[in-house]
Order: sequence, then C-alpha cells, then structure tokens
Amino acid sequence: MVAYQHQPLRCDVFLEDRHVPVRGAGPAKFTVYDYRRRWNCEIKTGIDATNFFVPRTTLDALSEGGRVADLIVRPGEVLDDPVVRGLAAALESAFAAPERTNPLFLDHLGWAFAAHCATFLEPQRATGIANGKLSVRQERLAKEMISARLNGDITVTDLAAACGLSIAHFSRAFRRSTDVPPHRWLMMRRIDRARHLLQTTQASLADIALECGFSDQVHLTHAFTRNVGAPPGAWRRGSCD
Repeated sequence: MVAYQHQPLRCDVFLEDRHVPVRGAGPAKFTVYDYRRRWNCEIKTGIDATNFFVPRTTLDALSEGGRVADLIVRPGEVLDDPVVRGLAAALESAFAAPERTNPLFLDHLGWAFAAHCATFLEPQRATGIANGKLSVRQERLAKEMISARLNGDITVTDLAAACGLSIAHFSRAFRRSTDVPPHRWLMMRRIDRARHLLQTTQASLADIALECGFSDQVHLTHAFTRNVGAPPGAWRRGSCD
C-alpha cells in the first residue's frame, strides 16, 4: 500500500509490534507498506490521505510473468516523488468529475501507478522479451477494439489479452507503435469522429457528444477545444464557410 498524504500527519507505526519511526509525513509525501507483514498505526492528528493498494499479483504481471522482489524502501521511510505526485493529481481530477473520466484512462492510470511502484522493489533480471512495437496485426486489432468502443468501455487488460501480451509489454509496445498511450489514442478517435459528424450532419452538439462517447455536451466542448483549439460550434461554422 502507498499512503499518500494531503496534510501533515503525526502517527506511531508498529511493524509486527516493533515501533517504526515515521518522520516528516506531510502534504504530497507518502509511505509504502508491504502487506505481507503485520502493521498497526496510531494516528495522533487528523488524517487526509489517499491510499493506493497495489496487489502483488499486479506487480507480478508487470514483471513479465516473474515474481516481484522485496521492497527497497525502509519501513516508515517518507518519500517525495514527482511521478507519484503527478499520478495522484490526475486521480484527484478524475474523482472531481467521474462522469467525464473514461474507464480506459483510469485503467491506464492504475497500471502506470503500479508500474512506478515497481521501482520501489529490488531490480529483477531481464526477461529477454523484446521491447519493440506491436505487430501489424496486433496494432490493427487494438485500434479496431478501441474504435468500436468510443465510450471507453474497454480496459488495457482486454487489449493486452486480445494481442496475446502481458499488460506491461502491450502498454510499452502500443505507445512505441502509436506514440501515445491507449487512452490518448481513444480520445483522438473521439475527436476525429466528432469532426466528421460536425462536417457531415446537422446533429446537435448534445447528440454528437453521446455518439462519440462523451458524457455530455460540456465534456465534448472541453475536450474538443483542448485538442483542436476551438469549440465544436465555432469549428463547425468555420469548416462550413
């Protein structure tokens, strides 16, 4: 478990009944716990934290079928990591607007967090698996699966399984093949579909939003403007002039 703090924290932590000092826990800092061992904690202040639970089976999958090693982080050590800060901030944004967050993005975010947690473990021997691109068949299959579900009702696990790859290998290979992660490629296809409908139909923005997998017109407008540089209504008028 990664315990990410949002405010200063004072606590007494015990590992198998032995006191473990925890000093300096505060906003944007975190501690890591191996749940194969027995922990107890006495909180002495208010607590505002996000706890990330990463199953060891997930870490096994990220090690290309191997078994993960032990933590290199000392018990009670307080860490400050820019990658964890960024991923936690992205998750907070998703919590703030869950209706505008697609499952593929959350899935990708979760695997990214788990993959970074692997850096807190002892290094593993290379597995010999090539870190190249997807084959032409695999890339076509993954793109077709994503395009068929513009509502984002698909996970990285689904895509990796269809391609016959581990999740870690698929994620690396997809990015090397397309220059973007799966959730970003999904957003690009949504925007492409929206452009097509804006140019070729008189459908309302609300209908186009639903057709392209956005939660509502506001979600479409926000994403379209961020990616294209103009709101969809203005872009439609300009493209038809």
